[in-house]
Amino acid sequence: MSHRILRIALFLALCLTIVPNDRAAVEKKRNITEKDLFDFVWIGDPQVSPDGSRVAFVRVTVNEKKLGYDTSLWLVPTDASEPPRQLTHGPHDGGARWSPDGKFLVFSRATEKDGKPQPPQLCLLPLAGGEAFSFTDLPKGASDPKWSPDGKWIVFGDSSNADDLAKQAKKKSGAKAEEDEHESDVHVVTQAVYRENDEGYLDPKRPQHLWVIQVPQNADEKPEPRQLTNGHFDEGDAFWSKDGAQIYFTSLHVDEPYYELPKTELYLVPAKGGDAKRLLTIPMGTGPLALSPDGKSVAFIASANEPVNSYSEPDLWTLDLTPNGQPHNLTSAFDYDAGANVFGDNAAPRGLGGNTPIWSPDGKSILEIYAKEGETQLASFDVAGGGVNPLTHGKQAVLRYSASADGSKIVCLISTPTRINDLFCFDQAGASARQLTHANDKLFDQLNLTQPEEI
Repeated sequence: MSHRILRIALFLALCLTIVPNDRAAVEKKRNITEKDLFDFVWIGDPQVSPDGSRVAFVRVTVNEKKLGYDTSLWLVPTDASEPPRQLTHGPHDGGARWSPDGKFLVFSRATEKDGKPQPPQLCLLPLAGGEAFSFTDLPKGASDPKWSPDGKWIVFGDSSNADDLAKQAKKKSGAKAEEDEHESDVHVVTQAVYRENDEGYLDPKRPQHLWVIQVPQNADEKPEPRQLTNGHFDEGDAFWSKDGAQIYFTSLHVDEPYYELPKTELYLVPAKGGDAKRLLTIPMGTGPLALSPDGKSVAFIASANEPVNSYSEPDLWTLDLTPNGQPHNLTSAFDYDAGANVFGDNAAPRGLGGNTPIWSPDGKSILEIYAKEGETQLASFDVAGGGVNPLTHGKQAVLRYSASADGSKIVCLISTPTRINDLFCFDQAGASARQLTHANDKLFDQLNLTQPEEI
């Protein structure tokens, strides 16, 4: 955390010049100090309810004693009629996703046991009232939950292997663990890439697979999760077919893919169980896939592999879900980076979430951000002709975005050089944006901050 706070301090130091023609106002304020960084508040992962009336988001604060971050879930109405209210107390809650009927939120919660962090498990929060309750208990936790269209099932990712599950079952039965069950902490490296930034050592013995679980109606129900996929390759980016009968996911069945040009394999598995089948191979490394309203195609961000360059501009693509489907580039004539963002430290250090392209209900356009001349803006991209309709403007960075089911309300998480991300809501019909949060106004109103001058 210390490195990130230092970078934030350097960034904000650029904004501390005193404005000479307003000396009286400036004298009431003060310069920022390093201790102010512990009072910063960040917002991440905004999710608009299906009816567009509310936004669930992650609120991130600094835990000074533990030199870490705390995260909790909050809710705010999109009409700005009420201030945000807290839904959970954390301290490590995030990744909330609305049920199709808007009555529940599923989210991940990581707890501590004997002072040690435990793998995150899935929790359910009824919006009509009541406490959140957990409904998974897997050795390596659960992540990335996705509701089925009927709201009765959730697919999620987990990396627990057979040995982990057997040890957990033995422990629950009351049997004592044998000494030879201790797992060595020695890392045997057999691949060229064996660790990742912010992740540490990779664990080839525990690839991530897909599981499904029936949604409980209350804390007394204890549904058993069921493993859908297996093998020794990671699987992720799961999404349901429109009828809920099948689940799509991405993987790459190559032992050391970094020796080859990027590609993505798209698979299909029956939701009730069965063999997964590869549907097609996309000749690019893709971002998250978004299913079209008619269920016949997907949209995603990717960079073309050929010709091989030191840097290839990312584009917005669509692809028909047929065995012979070929990617179609919607932004080949658009001279900016689709799906990209400006780099900075005013984004949430935890719980920021990710972006996935959002189709309009009629399937004729797609919402996506793009980076342009030090800014990040949100635009609507025409599927048929590739036309671009910018929806946001100004010296800012749209970090995350979400929309209601009918596409009428859009919420953006926006940062500027003197504002750490806040939520704004606007109607596609053209109404002006409404600011929903003021996360750092109380602190920043005390500080001498000025807008950087563009040269």
